[in-house]
Parts: sequence; structure tokens; C-alpha cells
Amino acid sequence: MSQSRLQIVVISAAHELEDDRRLVCETLVGLGAFVSGFSFPDVSDTDRLKLNQKCLADADYAIVLTNLRYAPLTPGGAGFVHQMVAAIQAKNIPMLSLVYKGVHKTILNDDDARRQADFVSLLKAGHYYEWHNAEGLRHATEKAYEKLHTNYPAGGWIKKGTDADSGDGNASVSTDRQIALLKAALTDARANKKLEVDNSEVTIDYDCKVFYGGTMKNESGRVNLTWNDIFLALGPQLLNPSRENSVRTVLGDQILEREKASLKRRFPQAHAFVDLRLQTNLFNVIKVNLMAQGLVAMTQGQWQLTALGENHLLRQASSLKNS
Repeated sequence: MSQSRLQIVVISAAHELEDDRRLVCETLVGLGAFVSGFSFPDVSDTDRLKLNQKCLADADYAIVLTNLRYAPLTPGGAGFVHQMVAAIQAKNIPMLSLVYKGVHKTILNDDDARRQADFVSLLKAGHYYEWHNAEGLRHATEKAYEKLHTNYPAGGWIKKGTDADSGDGNASVSTDRQIALLKAALTDARANKKLEVDNSEVTIDYDCKVFYGGTMKNESGRVNLTWNDIFLALGPQLLNPSRENSVRTVLGDQILEREKASLKRRFPQAHAFVDLRLQTNLFNVIKVNLMAQGLVAMTQGQWQLTALGENHLLRQASSLKNS
């Protein structure tokens, strides 16, 4: 029997689905999987969205459980479950949907029903099973696990210290320590360097998810920012060590805030704009440029301001305060 276990994030809203979600999770655990993820409450909860997005980082697969309601909505107007599906697709995580097919227990408003119908059509473009009672849901969950594992084999997780865990981490730890010490020395050397800020402009090409009713499209855009603009957008986040995925998300969110007015003019029929992403090669250019200027250092895979970068950020903040 394999000693590896698969990690599956389960995404659902809370309304009328808590018992069904519990059944799905119990079935998956019984099959040997780790289960993560949280249901979205009826009220808007962006903290729950962030927690679910963190769960995606370690997930082998995703299962989406839905009934006949589209809400709850994010502050931007997109459904929380819909936005999570967009994030799952962006990360290329294998996904299967468990779509309810039955009678709804509550009265739906026309707008929510229309959006949910569009959303279900989106889900049915991928792998899905339909269900209408507890027994059908249990059977659909078992088939979903088998289909995901068969079609998208994953290594899963192995408990450290078992026979299957044969890796020797000592050499890696030693090498990481040497790299960290060298980078720390480089950071100290740069702290004594006089800063010459590169204030030239860079063209940022991006993709953004645009929601129309219950459908979502990827749209592209372009904005010109100075290197100093980019640094100031990231600076507060980098006062503490930050992983690259977090840095990428923060930069995307900052650019999205600047671009929302422009996006609303371009797409007047849209009701939400989320998940602005930069191309990977452009993001790497930004990273290298900030490191070359001595503003940012990489330590054990995490970004952080150098002494020079922190000093520049504080000076800029003081300048803005006094202007």
C-alpha cells in the first residue's frame, strides 16, 4: 500500500451545504486523503478567501461543491466560490466539480439564479459529477477521487521518517545556510552604497479576470509605471520576509487598484475585476532590477528590503507626509 497521501482542497459556500460538505470531507479522509479548505459564510468574508487561497499552495487536487446559489459575493461583486475556481484554474490544479441537481430549498432572486446558471455551465466545461441526495454525493465523491488520481497522478505527501522518505536534508540545509550568509554579507555591503533611484518608466503588460454576470473572461491590459512606483507598491510588504507568491499577489493587487477606473471604462458591462497577473518573465525582470539597485535581497527564497531599501522607503514615506 502506498505511504503517500493526497491533499485535496474542498471549496463550497456555507448555505445549505454544511452537511453535504461534511459528507464529502469524511469520504475523502476515508479514502486516505488530507482535506483542506473552508466553506464561505453567507456574509462577505475576505479573510476566509485568503485562507482558502493559502490552502491551494499545497493542494494536489481541488473539489468544488455547489448547489443552486451563486452568492455570497466578494466586495468586488464576484462570487467567492467563482473566484476560487478562477484561482484554481490559474494555478493549473486538477479540479472536479460536484454539481447539485435537485430542488432548491429557498427562493432565489433572478440575478443570482442567472449568475449561478452561467457559473455551472463553466464548471461543466471541465470534469464534474451531478448529485441530488446524500448517497449520490458519497458515490460522486468516490468517483471524483478515483478520476483525479487516475487522470492526474500526483506524488502526494509522505510522512518524514517512514521508509518512503529517503531524502537527506542535511546537505541542503548546509548549502542554504552558506547562501544565506553570502547574501547577508552582500546586503551589508550595499547598505553603505549611495542610492541612485532609477525613475525611468517600465511598461507592464498584465492579464486580469473580468466577471460578467456568472461568466468570467481573461482580459489583457497595459500600464506604464516608474521603477520607483513599483518599489513603493512593494516596499511595505517587504519590511518583513515575504515569499515570492505573496509578493506577486501584492504587486498585482496594487496595480489593479490603480487600473480599476480604466478597466471600468473599457468594460462597462463587467461587475468585478480580480486576480491581476503579470507575465512571469516581466516579474523576474522586476525582481532582478530591484536587486540590482540594492533595494531588495533574497534570503532562503524570501524577499526582504535591504538596509538601503528600508532607508529609501522611510525617506519616501516622510517626503509624502510632508508634501
